[in-house]
Formats: sequence, C-alpha cells, structure tokens
Amino acid sequence: MRPRIAAADATRLQALEAMFGRHGCDTAEADWRARMIYFMQLGYHALEVQETAEVRMTRLPGYLEGFTRQVPSFEVLDAFRAFAMHHLADSTRA
Repeated sequence: MRPRIAAADATRLQALEAMFGRHGCDTAEADWRARMIYFMQLGYHALEVQETAEVRMTRLPGYLEGFTRQVPSFEVLDAFRAFAMHHLADSTRA
C-alpha cells in the first residue's frame, strides 16, 4: 500500500510544481511551494482539523497571497469562495 501512496503523492506534487512553473516560479521555488501546499493540506486531514467553511474562508486572502505571491483581487476571492462553497455543499450531500 505504501508504494501506491508514495506514487500518488509524487503525482500530486509534480502537478503542483508544474502549476507554479507555469506561473513563473523557477524549479526550486516551484518545489518548495508545492510541498508547502500539499503537506499543509495533508496536515489538515491527518489532524482532523475541525473548522467551519466560514472560518476557513476568512483565511483565504492570506493563503492565496502566501501561495501565489500576489494579493488576490475581490473578483478572485469571490470566485474562489463560490467554487469552494459549491463543492462543500456537494460533498455534504454525498
């Protein structure tokens, strides 16, 4: 089982690294940014962090700035919130 998990982790990290590369990060920066996001998300799940979507959304501007090096516009924030809340609603119905 562990080899399958490692392969899935590697695939996800490569996808994140490629995304950061497309947005102008060099190889080293794309690597550490990908790991920062990926392992932070794993930590949320492993620790079973319990917070409401509303609380998590209050952190969104800081998260996006930290991950992208850019202060998000109101339009980006609104679009992301709508996307996230739609998918959270879908996941509670499943």
